Amino acid sequence: MTAKKMKSENIPTLLSYGDYSSSNLTEKLSLLAIYGAHCMMLKIPPSNKNKYGITLYFSYSTLIAFRGFINEEKCGLFTVKNTFSNTTGKHLNFIDGGRKEKRLEYNAFIKLFNKAIKNA
Repeated sequence: MTAKKMKSENIPTLLSYGDYSSSNLTEKLSLLAIYGAHCMMLKIPPSNKNKYGITLYFSYSTLIAFRGFINEEKCGLFTVKNTFSNTTGKHLNFIDGGRKEKRLEYNAFIKLFNKAIKNA
């Protein structure tokens, strides 16, 4: 497979999310190296099978949010209520801007996630 062909394929992308508050680039990169691995996001692009794709957000190794398609009435960002830790709460705030009223109970979150992953 050529490099050109590899670039044109829709492959999942693993990224870090969060706001590393520092105006100093060296310090910001240092913070990213320390904390970035704890707040990861996996983007799975649309495919021939499904036109929507899905983005998964993790705090450490725990799924805490996803952006996906459930049905015509339900699509977008879905977050779980924080029952984990203060750090996970900070990660959730990075993702949803602190909109705690929109967060779902764990069982409801998992139920919606299972529907969304079928559409990814």
